[in-house]
Amino acid sequence: MDQMEEVIFSDLYNKILSIMDSSLPDWKERIKVGGQPSAVEAREKGYRFSGNQIFEAVVKAVLSNSTDWSKVERILPELTHLFKDFNLAYYSALSESDIDQVFVPWFKARRAGALTMRRDLTYLIETATRLRDHSVRFASLEGYFSSLLRAADDDCIELVRRIGSVQSQHKLPAMGIPIAAEMLKNIGYDVAKPDRHINRAMGCFGMVHFSKWKDQSAHKPPEASKTEMMEVMRAVDRFAKAINVRVSFLDNTIWLLCAKGGLYFTNEQLRRLGGNRTPTLESPDKSIRERANIHPDGSKRVDAEKDETSTEFVFRLCKSIESYFHLCNSGIFSLKKINTDIKGRIGVFGWVQELKRINAFKISTYKKLGDKSNVTHLADKEVPGMHFVPKKDDDKGAGTGIVFYVKRGSKGEDYQRAVQALMAIMNFVNP
Repeated sequence: MDQMEEVIFSDLYNKILSIMDSSLPDWKERIKVGGQPSAVEAREKGYRFSGNQIFEAVVKAVLSNSTDWSKVERILPELTHLFKDFNLAYYSALSESDIDQVFVPWFKARRAGALTMRRDLTYLIETATRLRDHSVRFASLEGYFSSLLRAADDDCIELVRRIGSVQSQHKLPAMGIPIAAEMLKNIGYDVAKPDRHINRAMGCFGMVHFSKWKDQSAHKPPEASKTEMMEVMRAVDRFAKAINVRVSFLDNTIWLLCAKGGLYFTNEQLRRLGGNRTPTLESPDKSIRERANIHPDGSKRVDAEKDETSTEFVFRLCKSIESYFHLCNSGIFSLKKINTDIKGRIGVFGWVQELKRINAFKISTYKKLGDKSNVTHLADKEVPGMHFVPKKDDDKGAGTGIVFYVKRGSKGEDYQRAVQALMAIMNFVNP
């Protein structure tokens, strides 16, 4: 993953956080109550889940299929009694008549039923039977899933495929790819659930391409194939790594953004949020070229100059001067001599700010560096007091800055002056 991708992911995530904080103030608490990120943390610290806890995770995942989760969420405290403390031996001994006479009426009476509930609860009997047998063979269910993970080269996404794919010998009857992912999230495996909400978000953000998505209106999801669902999980994993959060936390955040129980964003809202500029998983280099409106030969398309984003401009500028950049919380980019965040060694020598009113970018740096490198005369203007400096240095003009203005998409004289000056200035920066 290159630096431009990291900044794009970070920019998108910050937008999502801003929306969630302003429109759904309790969203973090809701994710915490759901327990998945804390389960991941517990697993990372070596916690081993009991058989009852694992079957509880299975039950909750199965009940999430084809329903509004808020209906199930209301009755979660009652499930312990209904499923006899989530006892595998109890549930594996049930019959279809038990499902018809006890379980289905119980859920209907609480208005927590789903179209597929009878089928899912029936399949769950066979799932419980297999899990009971695996528990005996591997000494525990935890031992069984751990062995599957080792066989999958410690790849949690591959573990999902083995449990949820019909082609796998380890397939559990009540589970497809999304339900298998949900179950594993419940017991601390850090993966995303590729359900209708996450799929349409990843599609609208441009991270995954779906071959079947004719109706993209309102909240319509794509018809995701098994391969595409795997791509969704890897896309969320990549997104999470770029912003340094757990996959389960990011997954829950996006779900709350999209689901009825959250903000219920439409596809159009998601597309505007993503800006159609997010890197795809399959070919990030190609995707960046396309979203930056740059041909594979490096030339810029005629209609692209007016659409160049601040991220694309900074990426282009840093390639020209061979530097690095960082997106600040303020939305301004800092230019850095070395790629590190270690305090005292970051080597920041300039800043870039988008000026939408004049359709240009403002590049600022220190006049003292411009004087040292003999390029101050190239700047568009000097600004006294632009930079904070200790009082003892004030009289020396140390706080004076110089500014360059570059038109959006420009490769002309204004851009070349800025590049020439910044390249010279960077030689006098001590990281």
